[in-house]
Amino acid sequence: MCLQMLVENTIQHNETSQATPLYVHIHDQDDILIIENRIQPRSDTTHGYGMGLKNIQKRYAFFGVKKVEISKENNIFTVKLPLLEITDRSIKTNLDSNNIS
Repeated sequence: MCLQMLVENTIQHNETSQATPLYVHIHDQDDILIIENRIQPRSDTTHGYGMGLKNIQKRYAFFGVKKVEISKENNIFTVKLPLLEITDRSIKTNLDSNNIS
């Protein structure tokens, strides 16, 4: 679900046309899924509030200590998602400890 949200955000926040195609590079490295794109700001939209990124960070915080890394360097936007191993038992334990049913 996080990957879909990140790709949707990339399309929402960047110019994409035949003249300026948007390329999203998705790859893995050392148990981390990396999503990168060149920053091509849209001229017809306001700046986002980062709610989608905050939502992803909260999801990761719920399941463990591995954190999502977000960076903007050299006109490249990068999100690094640690790959998580989630078992039925770890989900149940986390739900129990957070009083979620």
